Amino acid sequence: TIGDFKVKEGNVYLFTYFDENNPTDIFEVTSYDTSTLKLKNVEGDMWKRFEKYLNEGRYLETEQERLDKQNEDLPVEGENISLAELIGVEKEDAKTVDIHYNREVYEIDVDKFYKTIENIKLTNIKDVGLEKDKNNGIVELSNGMYITVNGFDGYVFITDDCKVDKYGMHYSRMPIGAYTIKFVDRAKITALFGDEYKLPPLENPLTEYIIYGALIGAICGGGIGGIIGFLIKKKKKNQ
Repeated sequence: TIGDFKVKEGNVYLFTYFDENNPTDIFEVTSYDTSTLKLKNVEGDMWKRFEKYLNEGRYLETEQERLDKQNEDLPVEGENISLAELIGVEKEDAKTVDIHYNREVYEIDVDKFYKTIENIKLTNIKDVGLEKDKNNGIVELSNGMYITVNGFDGYVFITDDCKVDKYGMHYSRMPIGAYTIKFVDRAKITALFGDEYKLPPLENPLTEYIIYGALIGAICGGGIGGIIGFLIKKKKKNQ
């Protein structure tokens, strides 16, 4: 841990990870909100710079650059297509749009959804395998968002690292990375979750938990970078 404290159940902590050759650091923090987050129990210019880096949202920018560069290096197999085309249901035929994410279901306004995705293009890549869960050998829905239109009339799976597949839960095969989506375009879709997707205040009891990870790769002073993980309360269904 960084600072003079002991990890306690119910508190919120920030973890940094760069690679297996560097230590994982644990910080006690004041908030889930990275725009206002402060590090507790630490002082000094290096930690102030680290706080500023987080508060300015620069770790998201770094994650965007990392993922887009990573996906741009994948071999292209065919022509780009639109996300709407992959889903396979025209706007005028769509009655419901649901997005399954982090084991929750978000009911999305149809008009807003199609307005959001109308200019989103996907890059057709040579199929890549998606990482499987070591315990049960499947790709968890928590590793990405599963979009359905009119039930199973249209569906698509988008991973957290911006891979895309035309994948249905009733399929017997594993999902694959058949396309890629830009980080900023994926963020447009998660923005549709609205206020129900925002993190709970710290004073709320934490009864059900999920892990939300974000990768930062910048150097702050002594070289802090990597995955930031927060324990956040599982969100209720967006009505």
